[in-house]
Amino acid sequence: ERVAVRFFPDDSRAPDVLALREDFPVVPHLNIRDTPLPRSLCLYDVPYDEIKLTWTAPSFVERVRTWLALTARGELHAPDQPLEPLLLDTNGVLVIPQEALSTAAPRIVLTPVQSSTGRVTYIAAGKGQHTRAQPGVPCLVTVLWGRAQLHGVIQQRPRTIGELHAFLQQAEADLLSHLRGELHLWRAAPDFGELQQHKLAIVVVLPKTRMTGSLPEAEDCYAFVSTVPISDIGERVGMWQMQGDQAGVFLRPDDGRRGDDVELVLLNPMLAFSSDQAARLNGRTDYVPQPIVAVGVGALGSQVVMTLARMGYAPWTLIDPDILLPHNLARHTLTGFAVGHAKSDCLVQLISDMVGDRRAARSLPVDVLHPGARGAELTAALSSASVILDMSASVAVARALAHRRDAAARRISVFLNPSATDLVILAEDIERHLPLDLLELQYYRLVHHDGRLEQHLHVNGQPLRVGRSCRDVSVTLPQDLVALHASNGSRALRRVLETPTAQITVWQTDPGSGAVTVIDTEPQEAIVRQLGDWTLCTDHWLETQLWGLRAARLPNETGGVLLGAIDCERRRIFVVDYIPSPPDSVEWPTVYIRGCRNLPQLVERCEERTAGWLTYVGEWHSHPASVPATPSAADRQVLAWLKDARAIDGFPAVMAIVGDQECSWYLGEI
Repeated sequence: ERVAVRFFPDDSRAPDVLALREDFPVVPHLNIRDTPLPRSLCLYDVPYDEIKLTWTAPSFVERVRTWLALTARGELHAPDQPLEPLLLDTNGVLVIPQEALSTAAPRIVLTPVQSSTGRVTYIAAGKGQHTRAQPGVPCLVTVLWGRAQLHGVIQQRPRTIGELHAFLQQAEADLLSHLRGELHLWRAAPDFGELQQHKLAIVVVLPKTRMTGSLPEAEDCYAFVSTVPISDIGERVGMWQMQGDQAGVFLRPDDGRRGDDVELVLLNPMLAFSSDQAARLNGRTDYVPQPIVAVGVGALGSQVVMTLARMGYAPWTLIDPDILLPHNLARHTLTGFAVGHAKSDCLVQLISDMVGDRRAARSLPVDVLHPGARGAELTAALSSASVILDMSASVAVARALAHRRDAAARRISVFLNPSATDLVILAEDIERHLPLDLLELQYYRLVHHDGRLEQHLHVNGQPLRVGRSCRDVSVTLPQDLVALHASNGSRALRRVLETPTAQITVWQTDPGSGAVTVIDTEPQEAIVRQLGDWTLCTDHWLETQLWGLRAARLPNETGGVLLGAIDCERRRIFVVDYIPSPPDSVEWPTVYIRGCRNLPQLVERCEERTAGWLTYVGEWHSHPASVPATPSAADRQVLAWLKDARAIDGFPAVMAIVGDQECSWYLGEI
């Protein structure tokens, strides 16, 4: 095989290898040239700057020989190698929305964006959606599909409508007939006077096969944009004759005019980024839009929302009454353009611009606890959500969301501990049998018992004053830790949303090494009782523990104190933990007198580790075997005393009696 090798004086391009035989076949891996002959062999698929590091004359000659040998055997293109494009040498990228490929004759505006490197990218937007400052080129789009083609065997790039028509004939696509039909429809449009000044964008979709006769494995999509307006194109393909701004339509097309003088610019179309594409690019093949309400878009919340939005989660309703202030820039995902604006408003703008869809996110800058005149909007957002994501870092907000009766969505709470070393996720089960407030108390129990979390709720560092008001303070949290937690949180939320069960998980980060330790606990089945006008909430774990302590001390009675929390606003009492019988207690078969040795220190230790959220709420004791868990006369006296003692602080008295088969609970009185 006779070949010629052309070298370039500045050595900026790989040597061009030309097959000199005029009947050299059209095969894959040929370079596209302005003329089909001589054929140019495509030897490399990496930049020449990389090749030069190891390029030698013998290796180059061997590369040419190998190319010819493998091509002769039909083995040059590996079975697992992506298919070659049908056309190369485009004049830039066209970013086009999905609807432009699926809507009949959409009207778009092409806006050229030139980078500092000189490369031009054309951004396509619907005519009503064109908001860029620079002028755009209005276009009419037509889409043409061709028959499947063998990959990588096109000889040269079409430069006119006539050449493109000839090129597409091998794909059994009749461009001229298709285009004339489109022009006829556009000519009949009421606003043709405006349309005739539009340019033409022809989008061609060509399926590709690996071998002749095989099934298509991929598609090539190309865009050809005319340099002249529709009015000229109609004349040059024999549809009409322009008289001023009026088009005189021929009774039949003039087939002698085939668009050979209509120059086309070849662009490489890429679909505009969308939530659906975001999901696929992130490996989410089962993409289904699910409305998510995010309450709180501060430092952590903003980064989690933007990460999930980039992964295709949508649509969003972002709820936060705060505006962005200068000190927020230390950790917030927003930048300086947003200072002084509502955080939720600006995040919605970012998401909408990113995915090209104004429906992808909406803002509701209100206080969930005090929505004021926008209460109906808040109710509508929460009631239509599939997930309510609380990132407010507010216990009051989390509990208010947990008990809204106008929303059935699953609640998930995501927050950082005070020192930002740990991330916490509390997720309700999909049926909401375990509400968020009870999960919160079970989380405090985890903090109380797990030695790794001893400093979890302690505050390190001092608040930083950012203004003159007594409330103008900001905590000192390093952005790198917040970003790390936002990444872990986003990934964890993906898993949570894919599973129906409840979850309590802490991601603990070593501030020095950045190593992350996952600490979790199995959420326990809730046990809820209505005692008068109070709701008492406990769980299966606690009652099982109390039965175990009772069994271990039989035939004697035993007891201790109960730990939990009281929500006075909602009249809910949470009992989730206990302290066993102090060593100085009296334990007889028919009498139990609870001692107090070390008890104040144990309660104080619990309060200290849980930042006061888990504290003393009442007493428990057991009854002997075969004795029902009903109060004796002595029990009634103890409960009466306890009621008076707790009334000093305005809290109800709680007593639990553990028997053979049941655990009975009493509140204030028998």
